[in-house]
Amino acid sequence: MPAHKNDIRNLLAKYRKHCIGDPSGLAEAQRYITSMTDKALAEYKTRKASGFSSTTTPPRRKKGSSSPKKKTLWSEFYEYASPTNENVTGKSIRNHIRTLIEAEQHQQCCYCRRPLLNNAYAKPIEHILPHSIFVQHTFNILNLSISCVDCNSKKSDDVWTAHGERFWRTTRYPTARAFSDMYHPRLHRYDEHIKFFRVQSNTHCISIYTGLTPQGIKLCEKLLTHISKLEVFVSANSELKKHIQTLQDEQSQPGSAAGDAIEAFKKAFDKATEAILEDV
Repeated sequence: MPAHKNDIRNLLAKYRKHCIGDPSGLAEAQRYITSMTDKALAEYKTRKASGFSSTTTPPRRKKGSSSPKKKTLWSEFYEYASPTNENVTGKSIRNHIRTLIEAEQHQQCCYCRRPLLNNAYAKPIEHILPHSIFVQHTFNILNLSISCVDCNSKKSDDVWTAHGERFWRTTRYPTARAFSDMYHPRLHRYDEHIKFFRVQSNTHCISIYTGLTPQGIKLCEKLLTHISKLEVFVSANSELKKHIQTLQDEQSQPGSAAGDAIEAFKKAFDKATEAILEDV
């Protein structure tokens, strides 16, 4: 993982040069990413001027409201379709970036290091600093990683650092050293912070994680201990495991009725599972 300025500079250049699979659409894809980055910065300035901070909960649509649900910039990006090149879409750009990051991670989740399934829904692009709060970093490649659906759901929009307010006050992305109290998949080396071993049989899988640093210990407390319990819980329930797999295999467009329904079910399932695992 990059830690030095030259490494980061090379990483940014790589993603700018390879942000889409079709070379004929590269210039247009770059322009679109730049325009959305500018839009994210404009949204950040608007929020800052209105008194929003890292501890502010973004406004939600009231239950039963007939007004349309406001799209995030990340959802808007996904829906883009070029009027001149059918190969340039937000979906194709995101899928290509996912493939690049996934290869860098050796097809493993950035947090739990379990193998990623061959399904985009089951390996979402993870915003390390949640884009619902740190909107200025929505399209910053340093803030993007690939997680499994379990880790992504558990982390959600949580901010795991006590430095959130300081990070929010600037458009400059924090350095690796600044993340002194949380593990950052892009800027930290996993093996320096987490030690784990995994035992797997035909039907069961058990992972045990140990934090080696303050960042690693917090990752275990906030996420990995839960993932370990969840893994045992699901492995012991074959019918549940089968239904979860079916759900993960379901492809739906973010923001669509089906996508919202799946997301709502997942959140309800996660909440119920969380309550069960607290007693384990």
